[in-house]
Amino acid sequence: MLPFTECRLCGQIKDFKLIYKYDDCQVYRCTCCGFTFIPDNFRKNINYALYKKNELIYEEIRKSDHELKLHRHYQRIAFFEDFAKGKKLLDVGSGWGHFVWAALNKGYEAKGLELAEYPAKFSMEELKLPVYKINFFELDSDEKFDIITFWDVLEHIDDIHGFIRKCSDLQNTGGIIVLQVPAIDSPVARKQGKNWKMIGIDHVNYFSKETMKRLLESHGYEMIKFKYNSELKLFLMYYVFPLIKKFKFRKKNLRETNLEIPHEERQAFFNKITRGSKFKKRIMLVLHDVIMWVFSLFNFGEEMMVVARKKNQREARDAMLSGSG
Repeated sequence: MLPFTECRLCGQIKDFKLIYKYDDCQVYRCTCCGFTFIPDNFRKNINYALYKKNELIYEEIRKSDHELKLHRHYQRIAFFEDFAKGKKLLDVGSGWGHFVWAALNKGYEAKGLELAEYPAKFSMEELKLPVYKINFFELDSDEKFDIITFWDVLEHIDDIHGFIRKCSDLQNTGGIIVLQVPAIDSPVARKQGKNWKMIGIDHVNYFSKETMKRLLESHGYEMIKFKYNSELKLFLMYYVFPLIKKFKFRKKNLRETNLEIPHEERQAFFNKITRGSKFKKRIMLVLHDVIMWVFSLFNFGEEMMVVARKKNQREARDAMLSGSG
């Protein structure tokens, strides 16, 4: 008997393939639509109320280099800014607030939503940003946004249809959503297979380009830009640092090592290697941009970045008819 009732994307209830099995969860693929996911019943093992609820990581974030983080977010803005028809921006799951800060610096009328206690507190009290501790699903739909961003959020969401439907409620025709999620069909994911470090109990959805396109189109969005992406900060914190720990403590594999590392240790490692003079930071930024340019040139990465535009009703209807045919 399967430990769930239906596919989170297409809703079919019969045909699934067990892809990976771990001690704390199982990963299935829908043979109808190709969507890969961890079933709902494993949710009882996840407690997002405690997500990054730790004074140690709070202090490490306070000590981190904001300039390097802002630089990364400026590159995210460059990814979508040519498609934006206005400046009103909502960042859902805004974390520690650096993307909202970067968007404000670039002239956007930006605000963020963040439910995790410590990241929300840091954004509001330390950075003085317009970030609010409000559930996205409960946000008043009368206010409309030209751009809605959600970076590394949708992989955590059970109700993926409800999430994109809510985005649509908050936008007029021509509005864009911009997202990043781990990509199950990415070069890194295909190479690492079961040991891919992005697979974990808190990531319940694993999109491919095609399943993401299907989700967006079912709610009237058209994918207008796509790329596989890697981020140097995540590479350092979730690959280089665990690799050092793996060899030091002779762990079996990188995924197991990653699962054992607290967030504050990762951030402390990042702070240590990025701390230094202005000259050192400038060199690091140049190296960062060169590495990211090479990755982009070869469409290399383990996450996908997507820009999608809300179509008018006629466009959406025609797209659905063409897909069903």
